[in-house]
Parts: sequence; C-alpha cells; structure tokens
Amino acid sequence: MRLVRRNDQPVERRPAPLPTIQRMVSAATGSTQLTVLVNELDAGNQVGSHIHDVEEVLYVVTGQCQVAVEDETATLHAGDAVVIPADAFHGFGHFGLRTATVVAVLASATVHTTWHQTRVRE
Repeated sequence: MRLVRRNDQPVERRPAPLPTIQRMVSAATGSTQLTVLVNELDAGNQVGSHIHDVEEVLYVVTGQCQVAVEDETATLHAGDAVVIPADAFHGFGHFGLRTATVVAVLASATVHTTWHQTRVRE
C-alpha cells in the first residue's frame, strides 16, 4: 500500500491569478494511472483555459467556483463535480469571499497540459 499524506506534499504558491496547488497523487508519488491535485482558490484566483490529453473531474470540496468547458459555463458548489472530456478547453475560477477547495482528478499519472490565454468570466 502506498500512503500519501497531505502534510508530506509541498504546496506550490503560483503567481496570481493562479491558485495554490498541491500535487497529492501522480507518477512522482508512485501512481501509474491517476493524478490528484488540490487547488485552494482565494477570491479572484482562476485557472485559465487549457486542455489535457486525458479526462478530468473537478470536485468542489468547499466554497464554489465558476467552471467553463468549451462554450458552456456553470457554477459549482461544495459537493458538485464536473466531468471534462480529454482535449476539451476548460478553466475555472473563484469569485466568492471565502476560500474554495477544488480537487482535480486526471486519468493519467503523467498529464500533458496545453494553455490558452483566455480566462474564466465571473
């Protein structure tokens, strides 16, 4: 059994408007098929439009966020999830007052990301 403890994984503080991210599970922690990322978003933080080569699920643990997948947008609240197909442009942002926690689960231990310049709209 490979146990990964949150306190043992570094938290990356990225330049604004990107949220902090913690890479919980990936090839670096011994995974062969999944990546799990914990995003902590303060008001105004967002992850701009990008694609991955694999399917992704975003699960909102606390707070809420605005999610855009291709031409659709939705507000997700704590307990909601969205399934994002491989190669679909998507992004998400947080415009509330309290911190939001969003867990991203990707269907590969090594994920390739291509960034686009647009941002999620409030």
